[in-house]
Amino acid sequence: MKRYNPELVVVVGGLGDLSDRKLADGKWHHIGEPSYDKWLQSEMKAFVNEMTASGAKVLWFSHPDVKVPYQAGATGQPPFKENDPERMAHYNAMIKALADADPRVTFADFAAQVRAHPGGQFDKDLRPDGTHIDMKQAPELVTWVAQQIDDASAG
Repeated sequence: MKRYNPELVVVVGGLGDLSDRKLADGKWHHIGEPSYDKWLQSEMKAFVNEMTASGAKVLWFSHPDVKVPYQAGATGQPPFKENDPERMAHYNAMIKALADADPRVTFADFAAQVRAHPGGQFDKDLRPDGTHIDMKQAPELVTWVAQQIDDASAG
């Protein structure tokens, strides 16, 4: 942050927050459990505090549902808990709640935009692997993302 001194930090979360995780108690927890949610909320707030310490704003994008595929040698065995739409909805609700409570954070509902894409959120051209988005297949998403960045920068 000191090196670049940004005016805006754009956050696109990942699937790591949807995975089961060992917390300080040494037990496995996941999003949606009170202890995990409390931990994740604390991590998110600390991250925002660090990103905004020099006056930057934060633009935090929601994450669309995923269908992580099995890949021999690269993933564990399915089923993948990250594919659970309830976990993703809970994660996105946590981002929204953080933004609603903190004026330094703007929520951008990217997940809703991906769901509205012609062909749906799992259109094979848009998301050939069920996870990553080929933005060349969705010029409307590129335009929307750019507008969110412009709006957050101006606001």
